[in-house]
Amino acid sequence: MNEEYRLFTEQLAADAANGSRALRASNPFAWLSGNWTWHGQPVTFAVAPYGISYGPDPFLIFNPTVRMWVLAVTDPDSFGILVGLPLKNGRARFSGLVNIAGEMVELRQSWYVLDADNVEIENERREDNVWTLWDRARLQRAKPELADWTDPVHSKQ
Repeated sequence: MNEEYRLFTEQLAADAANGSRALRASNPFAWLSGNWTWHGQPVTFAVAPYGISYGPDPFLIFNPTVRMWVLAVTDPDSFGILVGLPLKNGRARFSGLVNIAGEMVELRQSWYVLDADNVEIENERREDNVWTLWDRARLQRAKPELADWTDPVHSKQ
């Protein structure tokens, strides 16, 4: 199923890239481009015609028809789509269903841009109509001296 989901998100990104003139003028997530550290591991984001990529994979996809963003979750143990609006006052929130280790979870992810180099990300699960904090982590911009940065998840070593 994860491979089918990956094909689906790639098609969604291709469709968005073809019809997204508004995004070419201003991508509110362009600041995310570059090398970051997430849970102690290096990750790389880049501006793409549809929004933002994570390595070669679509990550944030702009849907110009509804002017909303799709956050594609494609970790080895999880996949799903979270939908949200662009950043406003340094905050963004995405929500949707995600398959985590074979279990469907209603997830809400909130981003808080603390400064140009730090983003706090909170994940909440919805159970019995109550949102509960599941985890919190910090996305940190990599230091410039790490010029030979490689993303171990997406590098072809």
